[in-house]
Amino acid sequence: MSLAAVALALCMLAPVAWAHEGGEADVNFISPELLRDSLQDGTLTVLDVRLNKDWYSSGLKVPGAIREDPARVEDWARKYDKGQALVVY
Repeated sequence: MSLAAVALALCMLAPVAWAHEGGEADVNFISPELLRDSLQDGTLTVLDVRLNKDWYSSGLKVPGAIREDPARVEDWARKYDKGQALVVY
């Protein structure tokens, strides 16, 4: 599957966000073109937070995405800098 097809599929998914202490969630959508370019130049981190059953049954996976457990957001959210660009799907 092409990177463009994966990017398009990601853009159709609902965004996931949470607020940091004292802050509000900031959710933005990303275009397939910007996602493709950002993946190529390494300017963002992609987190795959799908449930195991969904991840295993899907043919769409973003190369280089980091899998994180959606039930443990509080544990893994601290690993990423607040200013770091993240795509969560």
